[in-house]
Amino acid sequence: MDKNSGSLFFAVAILSAFMLTCVMTGKAQAQSVSIATWQNNAKGAYSMIMDDFPGSWTPGIEQIADTMLANRGLAVSIATIVTHCTSAKWQVARDMVSRGHRIECHSWNHLQSWGPTEFAKEVDSALAAIDRNVPNQKCLFYAFPYDSYDDVKVNYLRTKGILGCRSGGWGANPNPYNLSDPFRPKYQVFGTAEGLSGLNSFVSSAVSQGGWALRETHGVQDASWNPVPIDTFRAHLDFCRQEIDNGNLWMAPAQTVLKYIYERKNYAVSVQNANVSQFEILFQGNAMDSSIYDLPLTLLVKLPVNYDSVEVVQGGTILNIVRLNPDSIMFNANPFRGIIAVQNAGSSHTSDQISLMKDAGIKIWPNPVSGKANVILLNTNREAPFFDLNIYDIRGRMVYTSSSIQHSASGIWDGRDNFGNQMGCGSYIVELRNGSDCFRGNITFIK
Repeated sequence: MDKNSGSLFFAVAILSAFMLTCVMTGKAQAQSVSIATWQNNAKGAYSMIMDDFPGSWTPGIEQIADTMLANRGLAVSIATIVTHCTSAKWQVARDMVSRGHRIECHSWNHLQSWGPTEFAKEVDSALAAIDRNVPNQKCLFYAFPYDSYDDVKVNYLRTKGILGCRSGGWGANPNPYNLSDPFRPKYQVFGTAEGLSGLNSFVSSAVSQGGWALRETHGVQDASWNPVPIDTFRAHLDFCRQEIDNGNLWMAPAQTVLKYIYERKNYAVSVQNANVSQFEILFQGNAMDSSIYDLPLTLLVKLPVNYDSVEVVQGGTILNIVRLNPDSIMFNANPFRGIIAVQNAGSSHTSDQISLMKDAGIKIWPNPVSGKANVILLNTNREAPFFDLNIYDIRGRMVYTSSSIQHSASGIWDGRDNFGNQMGCGSYIVELRNGSDCFRGNITFIK
């Protein structure tokens, strides 16, 4: 063998060894994940707030707008004056919430001029009345009557546990996607001279700029202040529906958009435990109140090579996915429902594993628990001699692990971390893992 042939042989041998190592280790390459700017990866967001429900001067909200919106699968904010809400109108409000709308607070008495002596009535009592009478939602946004606000009023609202208010002033442009102060968003007020072109162009600006357009209107074809003509309203909703169907727009009530902004800013996502069969996505961030921040975030995932058929599982539920291109998908996932498994359903290595993810589970008892909890694997179709018991908090941090839990035995967790510290009350993710086999459930620890 001459010198050149020897060098070539050596190079081929090194390359072959490298390729064999890659196959044997089975690591998935090039996967990445990020949170979309807006839900469903829309280019812009839009919220409409319809003021003065259920005043006698705005019957068009209930009699016209609600039906038109429902027929197109669209939802808006209904700014509600509490003093005008009879028992019948509260029922109308609950019905509108069931169709996706959100009842926002528009004060108790709709006063044009009011100050600190009226705060308890116009803010506290009004918010409490909406929460009490519309229990199928939580009121998290305030729209000042007559757009009459100042720093004192706004700062008072900041202490009330809501997400934001309408007090940033009229603005020609939508709010930026990274809105710095949810209590000072810019908004546009509909005027009859503005017409359909003004309504639509504001939405188009949000799409082109990647921002959030916040629109104030009143009634439709009624005696309200600057009512929207019925034909204009219909055409505007058709325009919004088309933009949504084209993937350009996300339209949602104001408090829903603010939830997404808060959650997007709080959470980061990362990939862990990647191999040729699956990889996991982990939410990381500060603890948030799950009774308020319950909105799924849209995740954009770049897949490893050869992930031709994909299944995504979170908390035992298979999530709906959208294939963006051959190597990318998106789906909506809730940060409070634990780790996400992205599985290569087309891999011969994972057919048994995917079946196990669907058919098997773990039993946790008692649950909720204040002392020791038992964890046991159920309905497995194959034997694995030992499993690791791992406990994660809602931020995805592993707080406890115990090795060598036998297949047929139960693991025990007493609510302490690996250093013996008592964990706080709340929800935790319980995981039994043996290599690529992984089974999860949720546990609530109480005192």
